[in-house]
Amino acid sequence: MDVYTLDTDGYWDQAPDRLRWAMVGANAMEQGLALHVLGEEDDPSAAVIEVLRLPPNYVLSRHHHSSHRFEMVVQGSVTVGDTTFRSGDIFITKPGEEYGPLTAGPEGCLSLEIFSDSDGVDATFDMSSVQDEQMQLLKAAGRAIKGLRPDASNAR
Repeated sequence: MDVYTLDTDGYWDQAPDRLRWAMVGANAMEQGLALHVLGEEDDPSAAVIEVLRLPPNYVLSRHHHSSHRFEMVVQGSVTVGDTTFRSGDIFITKPGEEYGPLTAGPEGCLSLEIFSDSDGVDATFDMSSVQDEQMQLLKAAGRAIKGLRPDASNAR
């Protein structure tokens, strides 16, 4: 049995090699991200569990994923559109369904996301909704993942 705790050194460095680009990109965007595959790490159809940490008052622009996605707030809060989610609250999106922006509460937000397959980890942002500060973070993420991701044409 593998065990990981939030206070373990390296907790936020957890990602299979083929998804490491997502963790590196999230770090460049000032987020915490740990990824775990349910199944064989090299199986693109395997579900992926993502632990996401957003700092206090962080704004993540409107975006969507290519797979089904489940998210539960574990600690803190996040406002998505006009709805504020707190510990234990969930929201679910279908492939291609846009949501956001997400705004972390004053205490930040820790959430657990489940993607139906590993391709869903990648996010496609609605660039018309991206504010200047977020754009700088997206550009930094694009530079950080260059060469790590098999197809880096759509920077996370």
